[in-house]
Amino acid sequence: MAEILIATPLLSLEDFVAQYAQAPFEYNDGEIIELMPAQITRSGRTGGFIFLLIAPYVQEHGLGEVFIEVPFVLVMDTRWVKGSRTPDIMFYGTDKLQALRAADADWEDKPLVGVPDLVIEIVSPTDSYSAVIDKINGYRRDGVALIWLVEAKQQRLSIFTAQGQTTLTDPEAVVSGGPALPGFEVRLKQLFQP
Repeated sequence: MAEILIATPLLSLEDFVAQYAQAPFEYNDGEIIELMPAQITRSGRTGGFIFLLIAPYVQEHGLGEVFIEVPFVLVMDTRWVKGSRTPDIMFYGTDKLQALRAADADWEDKPLVGVPDLVIEIVSPTDSYSAVIDKINGYRRDGVALIWLVEAKQQRLSIFTAQGQTTLTDPEAVVSGGPALPGFEVRLKQLFQP
């Protein structure tokens, strides 16, 4: 369960980087919220399986890059952070990465600036339902086009898009990458086993 550490009205990008180096957190609505690591093996394994499914596909097709537990920030201008989140897995398309590189030669030494194309959250037994829903709603407000909410123990996937939500439970159901990962398809059961 995340714990609110402090409330602060403004946070510069430099302050964000310095504080994040001390202890990972998310910054939402003026609140610094401590991040808690996954506390069971199942969540970590599932994240690894999903990364190993997506990353080679992305690389093979030159679509962009997949990141694990890296923060992204939303900025008011180039200096002030208005929010940050740290998904379990996220994908940035090539165009967004090229724009980051062009805007800042030191982009790799900072959180990713801007909204990812795909966010994947893996529910852990320590996550409260309300915190998970708040996080999904936050991603939607941020403008993330495709969100996967993975419940490893139940082997269930909820997919959130601008059109709504779909939940898959049939192990043979096809999971698509949609416009974020064109052509990517796997069976639901592949998310939960090598």
